[in-house]
Amino acid sequence: MDTVAVAGVLRYNGCRRLVPIYAVIMALLVAWRWQWVGSILFVGLGLVYLLMARGQFPWSVYAIISGPLFLLAALFLLGWLYGGRLEAPGKGA
Repeated sequence: MDTVAVAGVLRYNGCRRLVPIYAVIMALLVAWRWQWVGSILFVGLGLVYLLMARGQFPWSVYAIISGPLFLLAALFLLGWLYGGRLEAPGKGA
């Protein structure tokens, strides 16, 4: 195998491994504008991971990887539900 072929394989594997990161970044960009859509997207990403990796790891791995996605979904949902009603202390009448 020559150097060009090795570089091509490394480039392909590197791009393929970054797909989940790109999905999370895209969901974050959408969620920044539309919080309720972001909440649905993050729940979806967490569920996709759980379904794709089920039975391969101990439960702690699932909690570490998909837990933050579900937490982000809950925070974006709370931000959407209570967004206009929360005020900083001292700013109210």
